[in-house]
Amino acid sequence: MKATIEFNLPEDQEDFDMFNQSSAMYSVLWDLTQWLRGQTKYATENTGEDTIKAFYDCQDKLNELLHSNRIEL
Repeated sequence: MKATIEFNLPEDQEDFDMFNQSSAMYSVLWDLTQWLRGQTKYATENTGEDTIKAFYDCQDKLNELLHSNRIEL
């Protein structure tokens, strides 16, 4: 199966740019999820409970947004 995506440039330039950046956007989301995971998993004794809770809250919100937009990393 093949899929062809066409854009009418310059009218669709914004959509074209977004499509071409989708791989980089995916990588950024993946890196952010892994960074947040590392901040909670490998927190030091000096890391305050409020800070760790904030990281967990960010993780939860990001996962919620990914899920609601049907994005799987």
